[in-house]
Amino acid sequence: MKVTFLLAEGAGKHVDQTVSILRAGLNRVTGPRLPIPFRAAVVILFEAEPGDVGPHRYAIRCVSEDGRDLIAPICEEFAVTALPATHSIVQPLAGGFLSVGKVRWLLEVDQEVRAQTTMLVALEEG
Repeated sequence: MKVTFLLAEGAGKHVDQTVSILRAGLNRVTGPRLPIPFRAAVVILFEAEPGDVGPHRYAIRCVSEDGRDLIAPICEEFAVTALPATHSIVQPLAGGFLSVGKVRWLLEVDQEVRAQTTMLVALEEG
C-alpha cells in the first residue's frame, strides 16, 4: 500500500476521495509562551495495491524525542474492497504543546510505521 502523509493548516475531503489542502508540509509551530497552541489537519492518502484487499487499521501518533506519546493515538479502521482503490482521510487536530523541542508524527498501518514527519515546537524569538 502506498501512503502519503502530510500535516497541513487545513484540509477538506471530497466524495471522490480527493482532498483540498491549505498550506501543506507544516514542520514548525511557535508561540509566545507555553502551552503553544496547535491547530492543523493530518492528511493521509492510501493507494491500494494487489494484496491490500481487506480490513486495515491505522494509528496517528505524535511522540517526543524520547518516544513518549504527546497526544492519545488516533486509531481508526478502513477497508479496501476492490482494486484500484484510493482512500483518503482528513483528521483535524487541535491542542497545545506543553514543552519545546522536536516531535515526530507517525503513521502506523497494521502496526507498522509507514510514514513520519518531524516538527519543531519552539517559543517565538524576541
